[in-house]
Amino acid sequence: MSLPPPTYVDDKRSFNALLDRLDDVDELAVDTEADSFFKHRERVCLIQITADGEDFIVDPLVGLDIEPLGEVFADPRRVKIFHDSEFDVLLLKRHHGFEFAELFDTRVALAAMGYESLGLAAALLDQFGVKLDKTQQLSDWGRRPLTDKQIGYARLDTHYLIELRERLEVMLDEVGRRHVMEAECDRLERLEPVDRPFEPDEYVRLKGARTLDRSQQAVLRALFIARERMAQERNVPPFKVLAHGGLVDLARACPKDAEGISRAAKINSSAANRLAKPLLAAIREGLDAGPIDSMPQLPPKDGTLGFDEFDHELHDRLKTLRKKLAERDRMDLSLVFNRKTLLDLVRSGARDREALARVEDLAAWQLEDYGADLIRVLEKFDRDRASGALDAKPRKRRPERRR
Repeated sequence: MSLPPPTYVDDKRSFNALLDRLDDVDELAVDTEADSFFKHRERVCLIQITADGEDFIVDPLVGLDIEPLGEVFADPRRVKIFHDSEFDVLLLKRHHGFEFAELFDTRVALAAMGYESLGLAAALLDQFGVKLDKTQQLSDWGRRPLTDKQIGYARLDTHYLIELRERLEVMLDEVGRRHVMEAECDRLERLEPVDRPFEPDEYVRLKGARTLDRSQQAVLRALFIARERMAQERNVPPFKVLAHGGLVDLARACPKDAEGISRAAKINSSAANRLAKPLLAAIREGLDAGPIDSMPQLPPKDGTLGFDEFDHELHDRLKTLRKKLAERDRMDLSLVFNRKTLLDLVRSGARDREALARVEDLAAWQLEDYGADLIRVLEKFDRDRASGALDAKPRKRRPERRR
């Protein structure tokens, strides 16, 4: 079935008309598109809205003041329907300071009912027999004018969400999982963006970094910093300057000219000539700095910074419990306990319901449904630790290859 064209909102008149339409609705579907795959400084490139049977494509890149949408998103009298809202919420908070109330996330609803395929494409195919064209998924949403295919793709991200919500609400009530969805949406509303500044020592995470000798690692660090500087200057993601593997190969080979850069990094001569000056300068800087004393120790990506061997053991036991509960209740793991909740449970030292109630992000329903299971695991851990039954050997970091 062909759809009427969406309304493209790119001037004050059309934007005010959209706001007037939204005044009269009690629900709207929302999605966003950004250009982080193409730009170092990410932008909100589109806001898609479906309301009252019409699809709108809002273009923030034409100088449109979209701040009045903030009142709509923060209004608890109107339901905002997203699919996988975390990215959108953080994006709009980071760039526009918007707040959100009364979210309904269709992905969360599916996860609460134990669906394995949680993507929008799978949901639309299952519920409406609609097959989404994914060819525009990695489009450059910051480029103008947008193509008809891009606009068609973007509008479908919200077109069916209102009807999808209606169906999912019935299903949630049938299986008694509405409270799970609502608690998770409350958490999503409270999310706040966290700036992650560039960390020069992150070079150690590049595949192959630990196979280099100490002198080559010093060069890799200098190249890593130089690539970030070039990415910022050109406003592109670092990988579009040079791939991670190319950096490691350059550090290993330490070429002295553009031809050597082309050969080592496996890039064409034109790109090598364009990058030669800053890359060769970085190689010289790294060599002049001399071998590094030791590889930097970065915080673990899993959030277990500061954990001792007993904390790791408890963390593992809680993850095992989560898996069993998810299988028993046929629910997505992240809704049983999310990653942060597991870490907070370990750090809190909580051992009874009163203390568990103070654990951040542990929802009331989780304490009600899983409190006894948690206390049983926590008490068993304490008994095993007291008896010396735990295999409490310090966890070893991945060994470094020395040359």
